[in-house]
Amino acid sequence: MIKTRQGWIGGVEVVEVWYDPQTLPFPNLLAVAEKQDCARGVWSRSEKQQAVAKAKVGERAQLFSGEIRLDAEQKYYLWKSPLKDLPLSEAQACRVNANLKGDWQRYLSPWQRAQAKELIQAAKKAAKKSDTDR
Repeated sequence: MIKTRQGWIGGVEVVEVWYDPQTLPFPNLLAVAEKQDCARGVWSRSEKQQAVAKAKVGERAQLFSGEIRLDAEQKYYLWKSPLKDLPLSEAQACRVNANLKGDWQRYLSPWQRAQAKELIQAAKKAAKKSDTDR
């Protein structure tokens, strides 16, 4: 993945994905999305993608040419985590946000991993102190 954007199509939450088809062909992208339970619906941008998506997910595939209504906070999960203060490139922020329940550390440099560890430890200390203050 190169970049993602979260938003809405109708009343359905969606993630728009930019990817390099040379590195990750569309069928493989769909397979990864299904494995992570992210392919409940697939809105494709071309007839070619639509044919592949329809073969893979059936009626859950729809051709879409409009604009999605964007979420105000594009990196919501990252923003809600202790990692919100970690310096990240746009691509890293997208990948970490999408993988916070998985192996998000693989997208970080050694320095960023050390900083992330410190941020997480500080957040745990603050939460523990908050619990004892109650």
